[in-house]
Amino acid sequence: MSTFEKIANVVIVVIGLTIAGLAAYVYYSIDSANDANQVVLSATDIKQMAMLDPIIHVVNEESSGSGVLVFRDGPDEKGRYWYLAITNAHVVDNREILKDIDVDGLRGTVEYVMEDPGCSVTVFRHEATEWEIYDATILIESEDYDLAVVSFFTEDLIENIARIASAEQMMDVRIFDEVFAVGCQLGKKPLPTKGLVSAFYLQEDILMFSHTAQISPGSSGGGLFKEYEGEYYLIGMPSSVACVGFQFVAHYAYSISATVIHEFLEENSMTFITKLNQDLVETNEN
Repeated sequence: MSTFEKIANVVIVVIGLTIAGLAAYVYYSIDSANDANQVVLSATDIKQMAMLDPIIHVVNEESSGSGVLVFRDGPDEKGRYWYLAITNAHVVDNREILKDIDVDGLRGTVEYVMEDPGCSVTVFRHEATEWEIYDATILIESEDYDLAVVSFFTEDLIENIARIASAEQMMDVRIFDEVFAVGCQLGKKPLPTKGLVSAFYLQEDILMFSHTAQISPGSSGGGLFKEYEGEYYLIGMPSSVACVGFQFVAHYAYSISATVIHEFLEENSMTFITKLNQDLVETNEN
């Protein structure tokens, strides 16, 4: 091999190594940029998205309280999403109003009809300063369970849906477990409080537990959450608080067990909510 050929081979090798190095640098730069663009959620972000954002404010003609978003479907052919939320029946039960529909001037009589105006729901996002209000209907309600399902449609995509604890997860709830109660206390935006599970009760055959996570008027229908392996699940629904005379004992709160929520949905042929709930939550995360 001549000297010229040797020099040419060396040049070819150097050029090849240079091109390979540039390619590796470009790939590394793009990969680093992609990593930089990925949003890393803090522990606080995860809690807010899992427990604050699924809580809604439910308002009707006579009362108000909280609710928990547990289901989303769509969009349909009109571009609308269907949302379902669970709340307490006592939050929505006083909503029927009398409406006169015909006045007979000669006989001096008025014909009345009972009208169900439904309710409105306010949807919150922890990073937002303005919130959306939607008209909603009550699909089912039960005074025995003190539970109800609220339905509404919107073209807006509401991403954060609460996880409902499974029957197996509910078996792991123990006294001294740390829990978070989240609700629209006093009609305000969702407020979280932290406490411990303190006791289990059967109230008229309804499984409940008391906890020291404080609640107040407006908390009813909200969520009681517990952490399982870094994720937060709905294990109960705050529904009442102990009273001494006319004074609330905020740290002596009662929640309906999620086990009862499962029974309520099953009795009303709405088990699709719990069956699709976990799939929906996992889809949102991806």
